Amino acid sequence: MKKIVLLLIFAIFGIICFGQKPENYIKDAEAGDAQAQYNLGYCYHFGTGTVQDYKQAEMWYRKSAEQGYARAQLNLGVLYEKGLGVEKDLTKTVDLYRKSAEQGNAIAKNNLGFLYENGLGVEMDLTKAADMYSKSAEQGNLNAKNNLAKLYLEGKGVKKDQTEAKRLFLEAAEKGNATAQNNMGMIFYNGWGVEKDYEKALYWYQLSLLDKSSLNEALVKKTEERIKEITLELDGIAFVKSWQSALSKTKKM
Repeated sequence: MKKIVLLLIFAIFGIICFGQKPENYIKDAEAGDAQAQYNLGYCYHFGTGTVQDYKQAEMWYRKSAEQGYARAQLNLGVLYEKGLGVEKDLTKTVDLYRKSAEQGNAIAKNNLGFLYENGLGVEMDLTKAADMYSKSAEQGNLNAKNNLAKLYLEGKGVKKDQTEAKRLFLEAAEKGNATAQNNMGMIFYNGWGVEKDYEKALYWYQLSLLDKSSLNEALVKKTEERIKEITLELDGIAFVKSWQSALSKTKKM
């Protein structure tokens, strides 16, 4: 369903791109309208309504970002982080994410938290990472909730709290975040903050694989192997219970 919705969104953007024709964007963007500049940059970034062109995307995002447009700052930061249309520059990425985050952009806060957590473009600072994740999570960002939950689970940048980790994972998982769903499977599989439960672990692992595109290849493979392992374990438990039940009935005869 999620993929269908995304396809519909891109199909619409491919025709009208944010409700306007691409040529109208150019006119407004050249006139200095920050939102039009951002929208035009977005079209070039994702190839919606025009040919994908990262250099053009960078140019229009930059013009918009220089006027303080938060979403343009965020997306320009993404281009610098990934080296799309520009030379990769994590220092610029950090600066752009920070500017966008200071204006309240939840995605920028989460992205900035990730950079602090991993020491990318900045000195590693798990306390700042947790703070940025927390602020983003408070705005409902599901990736931030998942990222903050991992810090609570491992006690990095915050006091270790498996119960809080489980709460955050569950909030994100129930709203469809595949990574959080996978982490819920991990929690029940290992019995971290909850009673170990292979049936619940199996449920969450299988649910996460309904959106494989959101998980990296290694995690998908590991999850598939774990599902096989759990299935065999549950089959074994079911067989033993069945055998014990049959034995009990035999003794009563």
